[in-house]
Amino acid sequence: MWRLLRKWSEGDNSLVRNQTQKNSSQSFGAGFFTSRLVAGDDWSVEPALGMDGLDKSGMYCYNTIVMLKIPTFYSSRYGADTHLLSMRKLPLIAAKADELGLVSLIEPKDVQGVRKRLESLHNPAYVDAFLNGKGKLAMSNQIDWSEKVRDGVLESVAGTLEAAQLAVKTKSITASISQGFHHAEYDYGGGYCTFNGLALVAQELPQCKVFVLDCDEHQGNGTKGFTERLTNLYNFSIFGSYFGNPDTLSRAWDRLVIGWNEYESALAEAFITILDVQPDLIIYQAGMDCVAGDGMSKAKLLADEVRERDSQVFSFCRDMSIPTMFVMAGGYHEKYAIINHVGTFRTACEVYYGHSGYRTATTS
Repeated sequence: MWRLLRKWSEGDNSLVRNQTQKNSSQSFGAGFFTSRLVAGDDWSVEPALGMDGLDKSGMYCYNTIVMLKIPTFYSSRYGADTHLLSMRKLPLIAAKADELGLVSLIEPKDVQGVRKRLESLHNPAYVDAFLNGKGKLAMSNQIDWSEKVRDGVLESVAGTLEAAQLAVKTKSITASISQGFHHAEYDYGGGYCTFNGLALVAQELPQCKVFVLDCDEHQGNGTKGFTERLTNLYNFSIFGSYFGNPDTLSRAWDRLVIGWNEYESALAEAFITILDVQPDLIIYQAGMDCVAGDGMSKAKLLADEVRERDSQVFSFCRDMSIPTMFVMAGGYHEKYAIINHVGTFRTACEVYYGHSGYRTATTS
């Protein structure tokens, strides 16, 4: 990664070197935390099996090695019976990641409150049409409308916002087992995306520079458009397929790629851009529809290459001490998409916590 960063900075790696030196004394992102970890009001982290690291106050004791999990927002209401895997996959990812001991699942709290927030982000007429199943707008996301789809979308948006807030609060890594954001525009949805939960994070955290690193197969056209409405939102999209927004915008970058060599170079350019922007939060869209064989991929990444992509992104975010939240994005193969998405959680645990799960998953 550092070799590619040097290439993109044309020999001047002082920015990378200075940032690394600035963070070298911090314990952020260590393989195992040995200092006291205080559970927050709305989430908790479990110790590894067989470890007794809690004192009477419910906090972790000093110098106790604890195997941590990714604080991950999820509700059983996230899922719905969609014709593609888009929302159907979410309960499957949650169950497998939990079985492997990779995640600490947290239910979103403020689902009702997110409705008003969405009316500030999107055209209120569009929000009303979707919430009440009115006309073509309610299905502009290309998903047949139902109350279960509506409720799943709202839960997922709320979880994404709360995961981002927690990442900023703890200055660490969080996730939401969510998808269906980056094609949603101000007036309508599209491409299995209803509301732009990524842009909502920027709206609700106006004091933060929010940088979306979008690694879905498809261009994040909706988020790109929202960078014109939200001055604290930045979007860097690495994709194999355009999705309708070729405009050049000041806080949005598009990189069309085919194959790993081009993809890795685009990643390095994204890292340089992040160092220049100095964001307060990175949102990583860890799409899996860019994997060859998924059915939609033109980027044509192999499974081990997408694992390397995840590893480079998480290693960069950890080394730079930038709070990071990730979501699932696309991935539609009925068998392998679940495996690939769970692999993102495994890689995050390896990079941040030094383990890849402490349970043996049952075969399915």
